Amino acid sequence: MLKVAKIAFYTIVLAGFFIIAIIWLRANDLFVLNRVNVVGNRLLTSEEIIDLADLDFSKEIFDIDVDAVRERLLSNELIKSVKITRYRPSAIKIKVTEKDLIAVSAGSRLNTVTSDGLIVDTDNFRAIYDLPMITGSHFIYDSLGQKIVSDDMWDMVYILNIIRTLDLQLYHSISEINFNYDSGVILFFGDRPLPIILGFDDYMDKIYNLYIFYAHMRNSDELNRIKAIDARFAGQIITQ
Repeated sequence: MLKVAKIAFYTIVLAGFFIIAIIWLRANDLFVLNRVNVVGNRLLTSEEIIDLADLDFSKEIFDIDVDAVRERLLSNELIKSVKITRYRPSAIKIKVTEKDLIAVSAGSRLNTVTSDGLIVDTDNFRAIYDLPMITGSHFIYDSLGQKIVSDDMWDMVYILNIIRTLDLQLYHSISEINFNYDSGVILFFGDRPLPIILGFDDYMDKIYNLYIFYAHMRNSDELNRIKAIDARFAGQIITQ
């Protein structure tokens, strides 16, 4: 019985110390937000994300409405998802997942296209400056008035996805991808730019042949003397 009483006594004492510590910490503003750690961002700067989050640095981290902060962040067209975590005593971590942009679509204004075929309106230069330009095909509107990719544009997104997966350097060397009803898909490569004719259909095999060709030629001066590359025919690359 005495042992039980001692345990109860020490439990009460420890609980009292804990409550006093919490009161002291709060009285000295040690839970007030003073640090924000942003991770996962590439297109947006940490400063832009913190500004958009509109955090109240006069509040304790437990009083911050993280759901409201998440909604403000998701209002940005480049952010796909957000996870917010509180870290005692006074920090918040914001982990963002940005949309995976793969190309820019030319039109009356620039629209970016994601790797899964979504249209994103943005004027963020960092997000678009290194993306290939889609020409010859434009987005369309669905029954709800939302912008979606056309079938021809989706083929070009599919092609860019394959190229980016196979060879990131080759992908970043593509300045333009064009579709026309006579020649099909044409890539424009490098600063010249060098046309690469893919034609219609069977893009996987054609791109793999191009990948092998480019891997062999990328450090060769001969690549600079080629005027055009024709990859339309099965199992071969024809140069001019």
